[in-house]
Amino acid sequence: MNPLRLVVVLSTGIVLFAGCSNSPVQPTSSLTPASALAAPPIDPERWDYPKLTVSTQGWRSETRQGIHPDMIDSFGITAGETVEFRWVAHAASRPGGRIIGYRWSLDNPDITDETPRLDDNDLVHWTPWSATEKSVVLGPFDSGPHRLYVETRDNIGMLSLVTVELRVDEARVRQAGQP
Repeated sequence: MNPLRLVVVLSTGIVLFAGCSNSPVQPTSSLTPASALAAPPIDPERWDYPKLTVSTQGWRSETRQGIHPDMIDSFGITAGETVEFRWVAHAASRPGGRIIGYRWSLDNPDITDETPRLDDNDLVHWTPWSATEKSVVLGPFDSGPHRLYVETRDNIGMLSLVTVELRVDEARVRQAGQP
């Protein structure tokens, strides 16, 4: 017969055990940050996808509810130049929803592939989830197109994705010394 045990994790990281068993209970290491333990909305009717905005140089794109990789916004850049993209998200699940991370990749052939990046030059795999990384400088590109994927998630696990197709204008390569 399997003994019944109740495990309670307090926001301080202390684990409490209760149950019926003759065998001693071994404490487990469960040092989860208190911020990750905040209760999300209980009612699934109040869950909603985060609102993610990606922007650069007077241009922006916003999510349209969740993960839709086939919904692509385009941005044109001049060959040989770099471009900085910035992003911000707002949790839409109420009450208690909050953004806990962002990640991005470039020219990712399979956005469902969770293979970690090999190094900083491996742009086709997702960056690790980060609550603080909210921008990237890309390029220079000689040709294109390229696809930037930016994803965010909230504390409930709801995900949103913005896909940006970078169209590289090869005819507008700037010559040294020209504005």
